[in-house]
Amino acid sequence: MTESVNADEIAATPICAELSRECVEKLALHMTQTRHPRDEVFYSEGSLENNDLLVLLEGEMEIKAEQRYQHVGSMKVTFKPGAVASLLGFVVGHPHVTTAKALTDCRVARLSREQFAHICESHPPIAIAILKYLVLRLDESSATVLDRYKDAMVFMQNAYNRQ
Repeated sequence: MTESVNADEIAATPICAELSRECVEKLALHMTQTRHPRDEVFYSEGSLENNDLLVLLEGEMEIKAEQRYQHVGSMKVTFKPGAVASLLGFVVGHPHVTTAKALTDCRVARLSREQFAHICESHPPIAIAILKYLVLRLDESSATVLDRYKDAMVFMQNAYNRQ
C-alpha cells in the first residue's frame, strides 16, 4: 500500500538540504511512501526491477553486494533514516549492483523515474538540486571505492614483501 509523503519528513533529509520549503512540498507531491516489514527485499543485485530512488524515512536498511565479491566475501553497509538508496538504478536504469533489504520495519519515500522526468519538466530547480545531490553521492562512493582499492593494494604489497 502506498501513501502520500509528508513534506516535513523529507525536508529533514540530506537530499532536500538545498531546497526551499515550497520546493520540498512540490517534491513530496511527486513521491509515494511505502512500508516494508523486516527482511523484505527492496531490490536485488543484478535485477532491473524497482529503480525508484529510495529515501529511508524510518528503520534500517542493509545494502549488500555479494555477486561482485563472491571470492572475497560480501560488502555490507547499513543505512539509517535520511539515507538515499538505488542511486545507480535510478540514474541509469542499469541492473542493481547491490541488494537492499529491510533490517527492521521501514518506511520509505519513493521517487520514480517517471515522476522525476515530470519534475525535470515542471520544476527545474528541484531537478537540479536532486541531480547535484546524486552526483555528489556518486562521487563520494567512487572515492570510497578508490580508497578501499588503494588499501587493498597496500595490503597485498606488504604481504608480498614479507615473503
